[in-house]
Amino acid sequence: MPGTEMTVSNAMPDRVKAAPDGEGLTTLHAAQPGDRLLRFAPNAGSFLKVAAEAAAFVCRIAEGRWAAPAGLACRLEHSCSPNCIVDEELMVVAQQPIPAGERLTIGYNTIPEASWDAERAQLRWLPHWTFDCRCGSPECQGRINGFRIVRAGHVVSSTERLEVRIVEGKGRGVFARRGFTSGEIIERCPVIAMPSEQWEPLDRTRLENYLFRWGAQLDQAACVLGYGMLYNHSFAPSAFYRRVLEEESIHFVALREIAAGEEIQVNYNGDPLDKSEVWFAPVE
Repeated sequence: MPGTEMTVSNAMPDRVKAAPDGEGLTTLHAAQPGDRLLRFAPNAGSFLKVAAEAAAFVCRIAEGRWAAPAGLACRLEHSCSPNCIVDEELMVVAQQPIPAGERLTIGYNTIPEASWDAERAQLRWLPHWTFDCRCGSPECQGRINGFRIVRAGHVVSSTERLEVRIVEGKGRGVFARRGFTSGEIIERCPVIAMPSEQWEPLDRTRLENYLFRWGAQLDQAACVLGYGMLYNHSFAPSAFYRRVLEEESIHFVALREIAAGEEIQVNYNGDPLDKSEVWFAPVE
């Protein structure tokens, strides 16, 4: 990272060097997938311990093990489509062919979906980790302001427009991968509707907080597929939802221009202007 004092020489011999502009790292020679390029950190620890001591970002190494970059690794840059990963032995490893002289990148904010439930209680995104990404990748998230959930190395995403990230205090949230104009349909989500007599038993399950009211009289319930049940609530929403009964779907529609990288939120009361209390304490 720029401005970080380097006190540790942790590169593999003749593998990497500082980029010509003084920021970042580049390869001295071409690297192949699996090549170890430098040590990321001397040791790892719990998220809370490492985050409390880290000057820059922290990286998940394995379940329950996190590390902050040290030495030359502090110069590693972020990319939403990184060419390197950090393995369980704290080594920066090429995950694709890297030509000589190419900048080395890792993902600052990725976390496997499989480990999210196990670790979510202790995870939080710190404000000074937030920045605007300019990696230029087709996968670019825009503003990096939360953990990015990945499954087997890929973003959990049902469309090229949207992705799910971890939001401090909220859990999962839906983010724009590209800009939306006011009135544009963000997502058309099929629903699985159920009569009112089947709704009451579900109110005693985890689905209670995710079901939508459904039907002409709003006396039924619906499980909304796609990302429909993951949009977070806000009293200053950027989108609203529209029930389309004849399609058995719910459309999520932009209320205003939404920038790439921005979280998309709706008012759970249905009407974007309705300030009535909801059943939980909102996090704005």
